[in-house]
Amino acid sequence: MLNMKKNITAAALFAVFVFTGCYDAVFQSIRNEIPLEEGTVKGFINSVVRFNSGGTEYLFLQNGRISFKPANASSHGEWGEVPNQPAGISFDFYSSSFSGTHFFGLAADTQYVYALGYEPGLDDISGRNLPKTVKLYCCKTLNGQWEEVTSVNQKIAEYITHLSSSYYMTDASIHLFCTNSPNPAHREAFIRIGGGGASSAKCNTEYGTDGNGGIIKLNGTTGGTQIAKGTEGAGLSTLSALYYNNKVNFLDYLAAGTNEAASSSSPATYVYYASSETLYSFPVSSPGTKTSASLSTSKDIISMAVTNDSVLLGTNGNGIFRVTHDSTGKPASSKSSFTTNAQSVMYSPYIVRMLFCVSPDKNETETDLYASLQFRYTAQSASADYGNVGLWSYYKNRGNWNKE
Repeated sequence: MLNMKKNITAAALFAVFVFTGCYDAVFQSIRNEIPLEEGTVKGFINSVVRFNSGGTEYLFLQNGRISFKPANASSHGEWGEVPNQPAGISFDFYSSSFSGTHFFGLAADTQYVYALGYEPGLDDISGRNLPKTVKLYCCKTLNGQWEEVTSVNQKIAEYITHLSSSYYMTDASIHLFCTNSPNPAHREAFIRIGGGGASSAKCNTEYGTDGNGGIIKLNGTTGGTQIAKGTEGAGLSTLSALYYNNKVNFLDYLAAGTNEAASSSSPATYVYYASSETLYSFPVSSPGTKTSASLSTSKDIISMAVTNDSVLLGTNGNGIFRVTHDSTGKPASSKSSFTTNAQSVMYSPYIVRMLFCVSPDKNETETDLYASLQFRYTAQSASADYGNVGLWSYYKNRGNWNKE
């Protein structure tokens, strides 16, 4: 995602938060008698996506580079860098110039995995480091070559020319997303170019025109298919896509999910999404019967993972929360305590940017789970530690959350 409003994504792209605190997950874990692993996947992680290659399901993530592991690999230290990806960022001291690509978003469909990245540059007038170009790449197999999606990149480049140079691209909104369905047949990937309410720039006001590329359904290196405004909820502020009722549905919320499982006999029966501190839900069979639960999370809910018995909710600066649901998928009207050490790891002031459940057909303590943590550098964040920024995991065979 590239949504360069004054929000968490802009922080992910342009800020590095380096400081330590005296009371953090290390001391929490000692108190709970859980020794911490050495973190192997660090940095800002916006996405974990499913992708099948050679008959095996893999998980892909980005933290500037692109890493992978088999989806059923349930132990520490099994992530490795994807081969053949474009070169990472480097800086030449003598020419005072950058080269390489920093990847900040992933998506996948049934045939391709996609990565959105930027090449940094230096603004000579302001002395600022900022994205010079933003490009989308795709790859068809785990060991395949990563290729530019040329037609989409042309649209991105055109869109960027319409932005105000005085904002240094903080008014840009380029968002890569996918259904990320457990069922491979239901995986589709999209990119939204423009919109998002990032600014009053002209190219953000008209969907699909004057620099605004709208939403495009991706299809490898081809140009993809333009999604008309209003199609199943598609619009200027679309942030996610979910597969239910035998079709893709678009939502204007980062935190969204269903209780779909991998088997074709286990389609989604309930939809969940969050706005501010409220969890909304409705049965797939009756979309008009939406219910809401105000959870008093103190910070906005920005990430979600659905398990067979709970909905996990990550916030923009107050850690993680949990809501149980019954066998039909209907969630409780209030928060529940964790039976794991989740809140000993993910608490204020940590931002839980991403949550991911490997097997949604299993209960929370029976499946593998992933979360990414970061925090803002403020006077109120003295309890945070930069060493905890990065990927965390819960494995059934380990029985606790720990650094990944």
